[in-house]
Formats: sequence, C-alpha cells, structure tokens
Amino acid sequence: AYRFEHKGRSLVITGDCDFDQGIIHLAENADLLVIDCSFPDTMKIPGHLTPGECGRIARQAHVKKLMLSHIYPGDYPDSRLLGECKKNYHGDVTLAEDLMELDLR
Repeated sequence: AYRFEHKGRSLVITGDCDFDQGIIHLAENADLLVIDCSFPDTMKIPGHLTPGECGRIARQAHVKKLMLSHIYPGDYPDSRLLGECKKNYHGDVTLAEDLMELDLR
C-alpha cells in the first residue's frame, strides 16, 4: 500500500492484501482509500479483502471516502458489494471503474 499527501489531502492505495492493522494505520484519516476488494463476503479468498473487511478498515481508519477496486467479475450485483461494505462503514463508498478520474478537492 502507498500513502500520498499533497496540499493537505491524502490518498491511500492498496494492492492485493488481506485484513491487517498496518493498512488501518496507513489509511488513518485519509481523504480517500482505494482498496483491494475481490469478492463478496461469502467468497473470501486468502490474500484479498471482502467488502465487509474493506468497510471495517475504512471505519477503523476514519477515512472520508472509500473506493472498492480490483473487483473480480462474478455472478453478483454491484449493490451486493456496496451493501456488504456499508454494514461496517457508513461513509461515501464507490466502486472503481477503468479510467476513472477523481478530484480530491
């Protein structure tokens, strides 16, 4: 994972990862956390986070916005991923899309 800070704004981006206190510490009070989220909670695989775990990390780190990325194609709706995440994190959550651009202002 990497943390970038510029002009009072912070962005944290993870690669493939599993639940870890180090991610929570790195993402503390970030404006945006872009986090690995591969499959729904019931399809957990080692080395990848689920939406519920992403939500726990975001809540514990007090991030302002959360973006789920690295989502594997599957036979489940996006709303399922968002719903599972929002059980643990009540902030702004979006799903990453290829070539998406963001403004942290």
